[in-house]
Amino acid sequence: MLQKIHDVFGKWVVVLILGLISLTFIFWGINRSDLANVSGTASFAASVNGEKIPLQEFDRELQARQNQYQQIYRGELPEELRRQLRQSVIDDLVQRTALTQRVRDEGYRASAARIDASIMEIAAFQVDGVYNDQRANAALRTQGSRRWVSARKSENASRSGISQAASSIRRS
Repeated sequence: MLQKIHDVFGKWVVVLILGLISLTFIFWGINRSDLANVSGTASFAASVNGEKIPLQEFDRELQARQNQYQQIYRGELPEELRRQLRQSVIDDLVQRTALTQRVRDEGYRASAARIDASIMEIAAFQVDGVYNDQRANAALRTQGSRRWVSARKSENASRSGISQAASSIRRS
């Protein structure tokens, strides 16, 4: 096509056209989100009431879940199980986001004492029916939670991180 333009209009028209195209990219660049939409891939895994769930969060959750199952199966996971895990992770993220939105919109709050009591009731965190920090930390490490230090003693522990990790322990 450029050869035909060159033959009909001459070398300078081709240089001018290519120069204008180049200037467009130089001054405006390429927006990565535009590229994602053109290629058919999104920058988010799902959207719940307008709130986007980042693709990185989905990837992180999926990797943790696959690691759990690979420890159980001691090897490569069948494709059907991988597909089910992907769907399960996206369902969990959507449900968690919707629940978080509802809690935020309704103004629900939990006291530190109630959170502590809930954490101490989780059977996976108990030894002989009594809460044990070491057992809780070990259980959360196996679940892939890196935000956990000590449920009862750490002032910096994120409430949402604790509740997310605890809910994944309860499902196991």
